[in-house]
Amino acid sequence: MRNPTRSDGNNLLHLVNRYMDAYLNNPQNIALKARAEKYAKITAKTIISSGGFVTAMAGQNAFFYDAAEGLLTSVILLIAEYCEPKQRHMVSVFMLIQDLLAPSAVKGRTLFQLFLAYLPDEHKTKWFAGAALNTTEQAMQSVLSTALSRLNAFLDSELEQILCFDTAIDAEKFCTNKRAIFLMMPEEDNIKYFIISLIVQQLYREILSVADEHGGELPNRVIMFLDEIGTIPKIESAEMMFSASRSRRVSIVAIIQSFAQLEKKTMDEKAQRLSSITARIPCSAALLLTANRRRFYQKPWEARLS
Repeated sequence: MRNPTRSDGNNLLHLVNRYMDAYLNNPQNIALKARAEKYAKITAKTIISSGGFVTAMAGQNAFFYDAAEGLLTSVILLIAEYCEPKQRHMVSVFMLIQDLLAPSAVKGRTLFQLFLAYLPDEHKTKWFAGAALNTTEQAMQSVLSTALSRLNAFLDSELEQILCFDTAIDAEKFCTNKRAIFLMMPEEDNIKYFIISLIVQQLYREILSVADEHGGELPNRVIMFLDEIGTIPKIESAEMMFSASRSRRVSIVAIIQSFAQLEKKTMDEKAQRLSSITARIPCSAALLLTANRRRFYQKPWEARLS
């Protein structure tokens, strides 16, 4: 992220594109299509949940976020299936949703509804957007706007040099070979911090998917050194990452500057639970604190973890 024009590519739709191409070349293999759909759902959930947002916190607006997640899944699959190879990336997803926000010539029907009407009724892509399609025109516009707002952060000329080109190392190569991925965070540009959190979340979810395909355990152990984890946007369900990673052969080493960072990104209750997890399962998850050793710990769990 410090110099995106010299970085390796990291297309968030890489695995979706790969399995969609494989399925189109072999339509009889439904497993290939299922993998493309699975990775599309992972990507959509990661984007909607970016910054630690949880739909349960949305209250009455939860419908719009859930529907936006399904709509994003649908658009990602459309891009992977019908676009040219060089156009299959997150910027194309944004552009398509933006175009579909335009008013249609048919009263009571949005442009998105008219667009998906060209697909067969049994097309799975249509089903993912079902919650958005079967609602009022005004609600449909709100769903599209919600999805678009989550994609606004990807509109950056430098970030496009990373996100619009093929991934150098995807999760499957990373887990089956001896590889290392370095994420360089630009201290002077906090606008790009969200993409670090996004990549970590998506890579972790894809790693779990790869582990499931190998009987629940990765063929090689993966160690994630998450330095400055207290600086990047909140990672959704971080305590679940620490507790569930052990059985998949994933070790997570989170490095923070102070306990205040941990409390800020989660809540005090979750911070305490996270500390108990790291204390209970050593060699699987660790929390490193780089602070003054003579610091006075105000909470018992801080002293215990230290």
